[in-house]
Amino acid sequence: LVLIAAIPFWRLLSSSSAPVAQEAIRLTDSYAILLAQGTAALMVVAAIMAILASPETLARSASSVGEWLCSWPSLRYAMVLAAVSGTLTGVISSYVWEAKPALIDAMAQFVHARYLAEGLLAGPAGLPYEFWVVSNTFVTENGWISQYPPGHIAALAIGFGLGMVWVVCPLLMAVTVAFTSLTADRLFSDDLVVARVGALLFAVSPFLALLAAAHMSHVTAAALIAVAGYCALRARDEHWTWAIAAGLAVGAAFATRPLSGIALGSVMTVGVWATGFAGREHPWRYLVTRLTASFVAALPLVFVVAAYNARFFDSPLNFGYTASFGPSHGFGFHTDPLGNPFGPREGLAFTSSDLAALGYHLLRTPVSVVLVAGLFLALTRRLPLGTRVVAAWALVLIVPLGLYWHHD
Repeated sequence: LVLIAAIPFWRLLSSSSAPVAQEAIRLTDSYAILLAQGTAALMVVAAIMAILASPETLARSASSVGEWLCSWPSLRYAMVLAAVSGTLTGVISSYVWEAKPALIDAMAQFVHARYLAEGLLAGPAGLPYEFWVVSNTFVTENGWISQYPPGHIAALAIGFGLGMVWVVCPLLMAVTVAFTSLTADRLFSDDLVVARVGALLFAVSPFLALLAAAHMSHVTAAALIAVAGYCALRARDEHWTWAIAAGLAVGAAFATRPLSGIALGSVMTVGVWATGFAGREHPWRYLVTRLTASFVAALPLVFVVAAYNARFFDSPLNFGYTASFGPSHGFGFHTDPLGNPFGPREGLAFTSSDLAALGYHLLRTPVSVVLVAGLFLALTRRLPLGTRVVAAWALVLIVPLGLYWHHD
């Protein structure tokens, strides 16, 4: 992470003729300049503070803030942050996006959700293709559809059915923040300040709020994974039946964003239960019971997605992305659907660009969040259990996304 954040590997894209590569270089260069200038300015401020304020004064101020944050009951703190985040997302959605989908992904799913709200799995078959189909949608023998899995579409359809679709994503953002805060309190029970400050930063992240406000499916998957993590921790520390709720949430996440559901869901269930495995009287019974319960709970939703794929994309294992773009849409190093080569060089360069952009956008801070996280992981001699879980949660997608050609 430190190397990727500090070295401009994204410049390796300069040899690519793909328009998205040149755009990635231009944007990432601008982020790098902002971060370099911001870091320099922050160091000047830090130097002035070091002269004007003693370490004891700063420590007392920080300690009083930490004590105040930790004085809140766990549920109340989570609900307050959820209200703040949901309101922030709603305001952005209303006043920036005018309560409309802002990107083609969400536009396609919005139209599809309106059909679903009327009791139709798809738009009518036989629509004039040349007048109706736009990017990320197509007509099948069974009707017009968007190319996306049904999970987020179903959530939007509920909103349309209630006449309140505009509230769906702010509400999902509030759910994400609430369960992330509750999860953090359990993961960092020995250092509650970390949990409370982390949850606060999560709740006010401009990156997350803007993405949710644009009605993108990411927030639906995030809410479900946050619920899964909380329920998995309850199953680890309490009764195994909590694993049923965790499995349902992971299954729903798979139905929304399959890669995220599999990768993040595995960390927040199997990974969490593995941390409570050692030292138990019947460790294998403990683990097998929870894994079985979660797997059985997730399975019906997996079957729903398989049936959906079979109806519209000719095979239970064929997703809309592949049906739309062909087999070159998949993972691995090959020529992408747009005709551009994607190899290890491009994988490294795009990953570097993504993480540099994330380092700036996540909190809009003058220092890269990714660089700070990388330095922390590199310099900490022994990572506490909660930190290991969160690090795995954050890092698990880097490799598969590095093997994926689509970077935007």
